[in-house]
Amino acid sequence: SSGVCVVFGAFLLQNKYKIDDELIVNDIISMFLIGRELLTTHIIQTIYNILSDRDVYIRVISEMDLLFGENADPPYSVISKLKYLESCILESLRLNPPQPTVRSVPKTRNNIYLGKYMMKKASRHQTTDYILSIYNTHRDPNLWGPDPNSFNPDRFPVLCVDTTA
Repeated sequence: SSGVCVVFGAFLLQNKYKIDDELIVNDIISMFLIGRELLTTHIIQTIYNILSDRDVYIRVISEMDLLFGENADPPYSVISKLKYLESCILESLRLNPPQPTVRSVPKTRNNIYLGKYMMKKASRHQTTDYILSIYNTHRDPNLWGPDPNSFNPDRFPVLCVDTTA
């Protein structure tokens, strides 16, 4: 967060903007709400995905029952053990990444090879921008199996807890 302040401050100084406290407060509130909206969207998507699959829903509830018992207000140390729920969150983020693409500008003086593809090296006067699609990568059947568009938290098996015991 301090890095954001430095960049924001440098931007203001560079562009010689004159701002008052009200503008700063309004901008901070806007940034907070944008982040909050993104988080809310992902929480809703995860809940929707869990509720859309009865078996997943039963496993999430079973895990909660197993770990919480009768404790209506479990401590964080117990909540952090909800590994199947964590798998559900990761699977939901895989299907709906917060940033569906990333831009890359290689600064290397050598060509970079990604399988059969070559990313050209940067020259003194020219660079090449590459747009990498996280969204499409997360739907590649070579990486995620025969049905990459379906919600399947078991794609993250290392995290799953056996709730059948």
